[in-house]
Amino acid sequence: MLRTTVTTLVLVMSASQASAIQRFNTAHASCDVIQETIAKDGEVILRFPSKRVAGLILYTRFVRSGQQCESNNARASSRVSTAGDVGCQLFTCAPRTHSRK
Repeated sequence: MLRTTVTTLVLVMSASQASAIQRFNTAHASCDVIQETIAKDGEVILRFPSKRVAGLILYTRFVRSGQQCESNNARASSRVSTAGDVGCQLFTCAPRTHSRK
């Protein structure tokens, strides 16, 4: 019984660590590191200052493909300033736009 409990705890802990999303502060992370992490893990969360409100810190999730987006969202291109690169191209999830014809 104790062996089963310990084994279960080890499996749960390793699974939760494997599914943790990497977080980066864009002022300290290069575009290459962020893009490599997204390619490897499928997603990251970036922390960066707002361009509109001084002192406001924003958090956004960036993804590798539309498969990481919810069904009512699609992958959308975005540019982020990172350490050494003012136009790092990444992708985020955004609401799908339905055009009427």
